[in-house]
Amino acid sequence: MLRLVLAIMLLLFGPFLPAGDKYWQNEIDVGMLFYNGNNNAKHVNGSLLSEYQHHMLENTFRITGLLAINKNSQTSFKERNAEKYTFTDTIYYIFSPKHFSYIRGEGVKDHFSPYAYEFTESIGYGYHFFKRDNLVWQLSGGPGGRHNKTAKGFHQDEFIAHLANELYYEITQYTSFRQSLSIDASPLNTKSHLLNELKTALFGPVATKVSFELEHYVNLPDLSEYSQKTDATTKVTLSYTF
Repeated sequence: MLRLVLAIMLLLFGPFLPAGDKYWQNEIDVGMLFYNGNNNAKHVNGSLLSEYQHHMLENTFRITGLLAINKNSQTSFKERNAEKYTFTDTIYYIFSPKHFSYIRGEGVKDHFSPYAYEFTESIGYGYHFFKRDNLVWQLSGGPGGRHNKTAKGFHQDEFIAHLANELYYEITQYTSFRQSLSIDASPLNTKSHLLNELKTALFGPVATKVSFELEHYVNLPDLSEYSQKTDATTKVTLSYTF
């Protein structure tokens, strides 16, 4: 039932309005990614972030992708050594200056991971510790579900507790820092994701971003060829906001 509600909400409030709508802000990133974990390589990566804010409703939608194709030194054939796609959509309903509710969905398809795909959904409550023009700090959490398929073909469905901590700080007029930490915990496995991002304006709508990202699983599926529990990525990108 929760997945049905989530699907309906995503269809209703997904980022399908024109970019010129004054309530929308879109951001495109393109750059290089340096990966350390189940795959050690340099990749081209890109992402689209779309944010909507109008009165009591806020929506944040993000799509990311990375791809690397290199030549095998032994066979001289080109081969794919990384391919990953993610989407995240979070809808917030602000019912007071400090309090809000949310519904969230996330999907991941990683060809070089112990899981062929993962999908999580959660619904819950959040609190703003600070919400100013130059500083936003919020904590949210609630129950949800996780559904995945391992690289060996086994399906898993489980209940999770989702917890998220998000911080945005505008250091100067041209520089900002963003940090997000999310934890999806269950008796079978717990997944943690940390992102630190520094953004510096160059000119007009163009900026540079340097970010460091960690993803950690407490447990991995048996018989997986991808044995690293922690993946670390460093990204250097150009960003365009419109």
